[in-house]
Amino acid sequence: MGTPLNWIAFNLFIAIAIALDLRVFHRRPHKIKIREAAIASFGWIAVSVLFGFGVFYFCGPSRPSNSLPAT
Repeated sequence: MGTPLNWIAFNLFIAIAIALDLRVFHRRPHKIKIREAAIASFGWIAVSVLFGFGVFYFCGPSRPSNSLPAT
């Protein structure tokens, strides 16, 4: 399941991402246009892909059955 340091780093990453999204990027309430929504979506998708590459790099490839629940 990973070391406690991995879990702390993961939770810190999530907390920073939420804080950035709510406090920095969306300070002023306004009507969001399609272009702004698309840029934000692509940005967060890029962050998630980079996170996935980081997990792959540090943890290595594993069989998919290792991360799926038993059926």
